Amino acid sequence: MLAQDVQSHLDAAIHTAPCVALAVDESTDINDNAQLVVYIRFSHAEKKDFIEDILEEYAEVMDTVMKLINFLRASSSLQHRHLREFLPEVDANANYLLLHCNVRWLSKGRVLARFWAVRNEIKMFLAQLKNNKARWFSKFLEDERKINIMAFLVDTTSHLNDLKLKLQGKNNSVCDLVAAIQSFQRKLDIFKEDLKEDCKPFPSLKQISERVASSHVEFIQKLIGNFRDRFVNFSLGDQLILFIQNPFLVKNVFTGG
Repeated sequence: MLAQDVQSHLDAAIHTAPCVALAVDESTDINDNAQLVVYIRFSHAEKKDFIEDILEEYAEVMDTVMKLINFLRASSSLQHRHLREFLPEVDANANYLLLHCNVRWLSKGRVLARFWAVRNEIKMFLAQLKNNKARWFSKFLEDERKINIMAFLVDTTSHLNDLKLKLQGKNNSVCDLVAAIQSFQRKLDIFKEDLKEDCKPFPSLKQISERVASSHVEFIQKLIGNFRDRFVNFSLGDQLILFIQNPFLVKNVFTGG
């Protein structure tokens, strides 16, 4: 029902949008079945703004990391083998990089976390390669602003993945799902305030810098807005939730004739 509601709101917004942009790609899942991935960006007629899921600069950093991983893993089997030999030699925290797949949920967050764990070793490996693309990626990893954004994305996607795990699996009632969403929305408010102070929920970011870019706070604020808009009709009410969980504790739920 929730998916249908989101789909219907999205369809209505797209039909009234004055302009729409589409990006279409094909990937394969774990069973080697072709999957079509469609990304849409459109101008919202009511909000007078373009709707997309991530700030452009943050999307650029994420995309560059994925391209770097593909360059190291997929551009040359010999290069990939050298990398897998190199990482244990320098006592890296992991012996290989994960490969991102759009079809697999949680994939991008885990790929990013693995890359972050061996980023310094990757810089050393890139320095050994004698080609322009390797030098370009090395320059990217030397950019403090990009690294700061990467650290923030590592922590943020980790929190989002934790939420996704709570929404998956069997034996979850609608009350559990509502509670998980509402709890995460409250966490986002706390995250925004913590970004202005000690950054405790963002260990990767805190590891490299005590200064927090104002754009990180803006990112969280946009995330808060996205959750609010997507789940505006997702509140069941405390009494109804209590009634579903234990109807014997609720009195006078229904009023009127």
